[in-house]
Amino acid sequence: MTSQERAQVSAQWALIAAMHGKDLSRPMLIMMLDAIDDLPADAVLFALKTWTKTSKQSRHPMPAELRELACPEVSPENVAREAAARIPEAIKLYGYNDPVRARAHIGDLGWGVVKRSGGWEHVCQYHGTPEMNALTFHAQARDLARSHIEFAETGTLGEAPGLPAPKESVGLTKIGNLLQMIPRPDGER
Repeated sequence: MTSQERAQVSAQWALIAAMHGKDLSRPMLIMMLDAIDDLPADAVLFALKTWTKTSKQSRHPMPAELRELACPEVSPENVAREAAARIPEAIKLYGYNDPVRARAHIGDLGWGVVKRSGGWEHVCQYHGTPEMNALTFHAQARDLARSHIEFAETGTLGEAPGLPAPKESVGLTKIGNLLQMIPRPDGER
C-alpha cells in the first residue's frame, strides 16, 4: 500500500474502532496496518465497509479477520468438489473425441483424476454405466482430487506412496525395561 492508501485504511479502521468505543493508538494502528500491508488497499477498504455492515462483533476487526474478508480463500474441499463436478460436465459438452477442450474445461486437478480413472476415453465410455456409477464416480473423483491437493501441498504429488514408519510405543518400551529389572524367581534377570 502507498502511504496515502495506508492513511485511508487507518482512518477507516480508527472510525470503526471509535464506533465501538475503542481508541486505537498510533503504534497499534501501525502494527495492524503492517499486518495487512501486502493486500490491495481497495480490497481492505471494501472489507472494512463489509465489517461495518455485517459483523455481529462489538469491536473493530483484527488484521486476520480483514485478510479473510479482503482475500477470501476457497477451501481445498470446495476445490476438489469443483474439479469432480467438471468431469461429467465436460463429458456432456465435449465427448470422448475432444480431449483437448475437455482438459481445458476440467483443469489440471480434475484431469489428474481422469488420468487415474483410466483416461478420458475410458471415463467417457463408462461414466454412468453399471461399471462406473455416476454418483460413486463423483464421490471417488472428489476424494482423489482432495488427495491430489494434499500431495501437491507437500510436494509429493506423483511419487509412489510408501508405508508409514512403525510407531514406537514409548509406554510399552518403558514397561518392558521395568520388567527386565524385576528379578525372576529363579534369580535371573
